[in-house]
Amino acid sequence: MAIVDGSAIRLNDRALLARFGEAYATKYDWPVRPDDLDPENPDAAYYAVQPRIVLGWLTATEIGETIPRWSFARPD
Repeated sequence: MAIVDGSAIRLNDRALLARFGEAYATKYDWPVRPDDLDPENPDAAYYAVQPRIVLGWLTATEIGETIPRWSFARPD
């Protein structure tokens, strides 16, 4: 499990979304329908996240114990 704290922006670039769809289909052998990549489709939103801090753990019993934490510097 993970918690990602950072900034997110909605992706509206059709060329970028098309490249994402191609990469996803190649990796997972599961094609993405063109309407699912349409930034005008309110049921299909894609976001890019610039993480600031990420926390990760394997089980609920680890909460409160030592949990890995990664901090990311903001780009200039």
